[in-house]
Amino acid sequence: MSSAHSTGKLTLKNILELEDPALSCNFRLVFTSLPVGIFASIASSINAVTSYLWGTGRSFLGVDLTLTPGHNDLVSARCRSASIAATSIEPIIVEHKGHKGVYPGRRVQENSATFEFLEDQEMSVSTIMRAWMNEARRMDDNTGKPGKNKTADEYLGSATLITYKQDGKYSAGYVFRSLWPTQIGEIQFAGSNAEVVAVSVTFAYDVCHFDSNAGTTLWLKYRDLLPG
Repeated sequence: MSSAHSTGKLTLKNILELEDPALSCNFRLVFTSLPVGIFASIASSINAVTSYLWGTGRSFLGVDLTLTPGHNDLVSARCRSASIAATSIEPIIVEHKGHKGVYPGRRVQENSATFEFLEDQEMSVSTIMRAWMNEARRMDDNTGKPGKNKTADEYLGSATLITYKQDGKYSAGYVFRSLWPTQIGEIQFAGSNAEVVAVSVTFAYDVCHFDSNAGTTLWLKYRDLLPG
């Protein structure tokens, strides 16, 4: 009898027949597009920019911004953790004569994700993220660039969080559309010890969908830049 349909007591054999568990460390964050205006505002940090833009074929001040696998490795290594907000369905309760029926109501999504990055000595992550924030809303005059439509998305980007199997093959992923940073977390320095500096960035997005082929889709698009 197949253990999949067994109603008996769970055994070690049943556990060992399961797929390998997903590991929290088997992920990779890829920014598939960034606002073009970031490049102009941090021209002095052009090396940092090329570390964050993946394969768009753009050039800026004579510098080719198409990533090599080496540049992309810098981005992957810097993202230390990722947290995706929960999604839920609001329950609708119908009461009648002492009885209750529970039905699905609205599907609710929090529309936020937080990523923690390891900083380098040039503070590249903070530089890029602050420049990206300025595209949406500047501090000095509280103005920003247009977005939220198909022809004027000047502050919006996109990203994919890829997950991997134990053997290193692509598993699945989360695809973020219309992405922009809402908060750059505090950065701590201390003279009492020496620790790596990390920065946490929270993003808002319009759409996040789970894609079982996310890794394969990116590889097919950027196969000339990526190993494997």
